[in-house]
Amino acid sequence: MMKFYQLPYQLGLAKIGTAAVGVLALVGVILLIAFGFAIAQYIMTSVALSRIASRRKISNGWMAWFPITRDWLIGKIADEYDGRNGIKRNWRALLLTLVLITTFGLAVIYGIAFKSVLVMVLAGDYAQSAILDLIGSVLAMYLIAIAVAVAGVLRKTFYMICIYKVFESTVPEKSVAYMIWYLLISFIGAICLVKCRNKGYSHVAQDVVVDVKEEVQQEAQEEIVEEKDVEIDETTAETK
Repeated sequence: MMKFYQLPYQLGLAKIGTAAVGVLALVGVILLIAFGFAIAQYIMTSVALSRIASRRKISNGWMAWFPITRDWLIGKIADEYDGRNGIKRNWRALLLTLVLITTFGLAVIYGIAFKSVLVMVLAGDYAQSAILDLIGSVLAMYLIAIAVAVAGVLRKTFYMICIYKVFESTVPEKSVAYMIWYLLISFIGAICLVKCRNKGYSHVAQDVVVDVKEEVQQEAQEEIVEEKDVEIDETTAETK
């Protein structure tokens, strides 16, 4: 039989448990919403970049749908835009190198951490050697983490430069505003990127303009030739 003095204690535990469940449920909902926004942003960015690449006749637009290859594609779009302006860059190789460094570096860090834990578990009587191994592993992870952090900052900086080039080549009058939104709230920046996907120059439109110009020039030349033929005929008739 439950004693009377135990009742307030158990009621307090029940209230704490209920509050904890409520907090966990709220955190779960927030995480679910954040995950939904992240997925939506990823899809919008992929759609926009692949469409822009298609309009400019840049191959492998499907790369926009994969994390590592997306850096290559956004760099390639920026390189194509710089090339039109007479600037030679190699953003794609730079971005791909940096993203590979960060990805490989993180994989190495996780691998070293797993190996250190495994050594500690299996050390047994050789705990001292395991501790020395752990110290060496921590030092190695620290140095690799510094390299990964530097590469990550550089990659993010160059990626944003390439994103600005996309805005500049599609909506130059709004490029600064769109870039500010992209830096402050990436989800709104992704919406801006989607709004740009069918704007700006395209190689298809340029080809049509070139064809029209060629047709106009050809018609003008034909008219000049016809006028010369008429003048020759009139001169010949007067001579006769």
